Amino acid sequence: MPSARSKGYASEALRGLLLFTRSRGVTCVKGDADHDNIASQHVMMPVGMRPAGQAERVRYFEITWTHTTANTDPRS
Repeated sequence: MPSARSKGYASEALRGLLLFTRSRGVTCVKGDADHDNIASQHVMMPVGMRPAGQAERVRYFEITWTHTTANTDPRS
């Protein structure tokens, strides 16, 4: 929906999902986005996901935690 774009909703949803998975003991989450899907890449990076490689058409991202204690910031 165009009216919801650029308001941070997707980043907030991803942040919540990362907190949920971390609180359940998950230590790594991976994602990907097409090279030309800059919006999706911009959703993953502010919540702490970092580039982890690329293929011909896709860029990969991931976030890894060394401990599984839930926190209010999934980047830590």
